[in-house]
Amino acid sequence: MTTTTTVFSACYSGIISHLCSFNILLLLETFRLCLALDLGGCYDALGMESGAILDQDISASSSFDEASVGAQYARIRIDNAGGAWCPRTQIDEIQYEYLEVNLQQLHVLTAVETQGRFGGGHGKEYPLHYILEYWRPGRGGQWIRYKDQQRNELIKANFDTNTAVKIVLDSPVIASRVRIVPFSKYPRTVCMRLELYGCKYEEGVIAYSVPQGDLDENADFTDKTYDGVQDANGVLQHGLGQLTDGHIGGADDFTNVADPYKFPSSSTYQWVGWKSSGPGSMVEIVFSFDQPRNFSAVSIHVSDAHNSFSKLSVLFSFDGRRFLEVQNEALRPDSNSSKRASGWLVVPTRPRVAQFVKLSFELSSKMLFISEIQFASDVLVGNVTDHVKMFASNSHSSESGKEFQVDETAVNNFVVSPVGALSVEYIFLIVGIFSGCFIFVVVIALLAVRQRQRKSSSPAYSGLKSPQRPEHIIVDLKTGQMKVLSDEESWGPFFCNNKTANMRSNFYVIDSENCTLSKVLDFSLPEKQALSHHHPCYSTKPVQSESLSTSPLLPNKKKSSSSDDCSSPCAASSCVPDSENSIKPAKACNATVPRPNSLHSDYDNPSLHYASSDVKVLVSCDPRPYGGKQVANIPRPRLVRLSEFRVLEKIGEGQYGEVHLCMWSEGSDDHQLVAVKCLRTGTMDNVREAFQREFDVLSNLSDRNLVHILGINMEEDPWFMVMEYLCYGNLNHFLRSREEKLLNYGTLVYMATQIASGMKYLENLNFVHRDLATRNCLVGDRCFVKISDFGMTQSEFSRDYVQIDDNYVVPVRWMPWESLFKKEFSTKSDVWSFAVLLWEILNRGASYPYENLTDEEIIENVRRVFHQDDRAIYLPQPAICCKEMYSLMLECWQRNPFKRPTFREIHLFLLRKNLGYSPLASESITSTQQPFLYCPCQ
Repeated sequence: MTTTTTVFSACYSGIISHLCSFNILLLLETFRLCLALDLGGCYDALGMESGAILDQDISASSSFDEASVGAQYARIRIDNAGGAWCPRTQIDEIQYEYLEVNLQQLHVLTAVETQGRFGGGHGKEYPLHYILEYWRPGRGGQWIRYKDQQRNELIKANFDTNTAVKIVLDSPVIASRVRIVPFSKYPRTVCMRLELYGCKYEEGVIAYSVPQGDLDENADFTDKTYDGVQDANGVLQHGLGQLTDGHIGGADDFTNVADPYKFPSSSTYQWVGWKSSGPGSMVEIVFSFDQPRNFSAVSIHVSDAHNSFSKLSVLFSFDGRRFLEVQNEALRPDSNSSKRASGWLVVPTRPRVAQFVKLSFELSSKMLFISEIQFASDVLVGNVTDHVKMFASNSHSSESGKEFQVDETAVNNFVVSPVGALSVEYIFLIVGIFSGCFIFVVVIALLAVRQRQRKSSSPAYSGLKSPQRPEHIIVDLKTGQMKVLSDEESWGPFFCNNKTANMRSNFYVIDSENCTLSKVLDFSLPEKQALSHHHPCYSTKPVQSESLSTSPLLPNKKKSSSSDDCSSPCAASSCVPDSENSIKPAKACNATVPRPNSLHSDYDNPSLHYASSDVKVLVSCDPRPYGGKQVANIPRPRLVRLSEFRVLEKIGEGQYGEVHLCMWSEGSDDHQLVAVKCLRTGTMDNVREAFQREFDVLSNLSDRNLVHILGINMEEDPWFMVMEYLCYGNLNHFLRSREEKLLNYGTLVYMATQIASGMKYLENLNFVHRDLATRNCLVGDRCFVKISDFGMTQSEFSRDYVQIDDNYVVPVRWMPWESLFKKEFSTKSDVWSFAVLLWEILNRGASYPYENLTDEEIIENVRRVFHQDDRAIYLPQPAICCKEMYSLMLECWQRNPFKRPTFREIHLFLLRKNLGYSPLASESITSTQQPFLYCPCQ
């Protein structure tokens, strides 16, 4: 293989000889060819680290949190904000996430460097492998996957979070847009930073078509790096490969082999070869360029040019269909040549304007070997139409019949036809043009250096820290309002006033410097700021999600060293919120997206199985206000005593507690049916903490289609909370026990719409239910529906739950694949469950989901959905279900969670399907059917 030194030596000798004869034009062509063949200067950083690649040119398929780990933070060796780009989901063999860089124009990409997320020492994420995809014009929008010499797609990446690993590509890539697709055989959280290396692409070739090279038992002379397609006739199309990759075949590859056509495998990589099928065999290569160009020479690196082909035709075209032959060169065989020399064959042409060039070789020996083809050309300046007319009119003046012989004095010498000497006027004109270009380049370089120095002297911006004093952002989860407090003096006036005094249990504080989220518990004022109206401090712990405690990117629990003292209302030394168990991300302030395969489940944690606490909150630093229908006057839960309740029956029980149906006597004539969820006496502290957290979460919900907490007692054993219960019990039993004529289609859709409304409310607050089914919905008078969570505790629904492992009991028939296999729960997994619930409703509870499949077959079917197997089974369309309604179900059952609709969209769809329906206008159910046995509704 010819080294760069040899190439420059050949260039230098050619330059000196032409200088002696003042052949300036040929000197310029020699310089052009030397630079085209040199890849040694094409390993410069393209600008991810320096900032030459702008933020708007960096994008991604998704981001875990755009503000802290978005695509703009994927700059190598720069540790801003979260410290890297992190996709929304975990990476595995199926998941497709990418980081994209738009280079704006064609570049030669020669190397890729990657780095993990260091994050100031807190990061734990890095890519093990990645796939390189790229795009350039002329491929119809298709992305191309890079393959190395062995046709492997996977590129090895990093082994830790901070060490940068640079991979030099086997063959350069020509592209204007580049994607890095992280890959992992097993589910893995990945974050990465990136730098690209290469140079601008000046040649202009965007594709060539050629018959694929020959492959036999002795050697492989195919175009191994071609990135296009091969048609049925064996012709390569719409791609680039070895003939334009800048790698030149070795000078002695074929000279020291006894059999002229048996070569060592190590020598064949840089060569593409075609066998002759007999006299008159032709090999045609058609090159496509990015725009019309002015051509002055074609250079071909060929082996044994004396005897490989007898004729070379160069043809030009503007449209790729009609070619005009303007150059026809005949080679005289050299019988005296004793070796098969490899060298450059330069065919000069009179200046020709075209966008397509065809090289047609007429073979004269057993094989033709070509390593590289280059063009001396310039971008066309002027009116293309004029050039087309001139080109067509001059096509009859083609030069043909010239004979020339390859010079054997130097292996890589350039062989050209004579060019006449130029006049002195042209010499001065060319020198003047080059002098002006040189001065222009120097000025631009000086400006670039000055700009870089100015940037380096500017202070670096950090999105997480500020030189100013820390700010605290107070969020009211009830109203969605936010308030920025910058010092301790502003805490008291905000909290200890009549307007907010009774609502501070809804407040959470975000520390903008440490990026912590804590629930506001106790506060007090200095005596000079004390108010006359006081109210007791709550002693509950902050609301937080158990599922957010294991991921490096997700919030971690951090206990405070100080203890709480709420003995006197607002009497401590300062109004500072409790920091115990506060949520503190490593760098990012967003924890709304669950991390696959590391989410802790309430099913996993036996301490949460005192009854059924399936309603789960994903705490976010940016809660969104709910814009839907809310209950304006939901009473706050009050302290109650067991003596106020008369037990009617036990609804269900769990590992640590029971749920009882009770009659609550609030007054002499005021009775209400309620569900009392209580802990067993003597339960462990962690169970009590989970019970308290559940109360904190559920007591803040205020939607008419969700059950509400009416009372609480955590002062004495047994701890219990009082929740709403409706007349007709759970929806599953209600559907099965009603006559078909009393549950018409409108009534069924009306009930489903109410459930969608309640789930829309939870979705807006980033709450996840995780066990949505008819068993977990309650029905009241006139088909009024509320979402609850009692189903798991009831023995009649025990067959709905399957124990996957020791502490993982789940409703597999209602679950999507990501929840079953990755333990990933989100509002999108609730959407999947809602579609199954809708299927139950439209079947009037008479059909059991996948009733013909065993639990093991259900799990196998979910696995088929995960692998996109055509054998995957979905629930059939119910008999009374319209096509549009079943299409909604199928949308909810899409494999990709992010393609499933939102509950807002589902609710709007169902509202439109149920226009004009009113339970008052429909046939009254309560007039003909008895309510629940103990229901005081009538």
